[in-house]
Amino acid sequence: MRTFLLILSLLAAAASISVAQTSSIKLNQTFSSREINSIDVDIKNPNLQVKTIKGSIIVVEISIEISSTNFRLLEFVADKGRYNILGKFDKENKRLSLKDPKIKDEIKFKGRTIQEKVIYTVYIPENKKVNGVDLVAGR
Repeated sequence: MRTFLLILSLLAAAASISVAQTSSIKLNQTFSSREINSIDVDIKNPNLQVKTIKGSIIVVEISIEISSTNFRLLEFVADKGRYNILGKFDKENKRLSLKDPKIKDEIKFKGRTIQEKVIYTVYIPENKKVNGVDLVAGR
């Protein structure tokens, strides 16, 4: 009976370890909105949420989780700008366009494709007009 409980405990521990084989990181980006009147949000991520805040700075919080315990790999691709939102300013129309990053290739490590989950939360000043998405009020 004691051996059975020991084996059951080891199996449960192994299952929890195999489920938790991920690395994650949080990043921030900011854009000034002082010289713009409207913001076009063209981000095709199902994990996108847009909220309003007070002030004049647009803040993008990026949460990334990959299916690898190799945090240095995640840190490396994040530092290279893989997940950064692209911002294009149109001076004539006083408009900022926020677009998806240009993620090109799958990440492969030791012959295995790494799964990525990216969550974007965009905080937009409450006095700016927003096009392309629905807003959630406040923080």
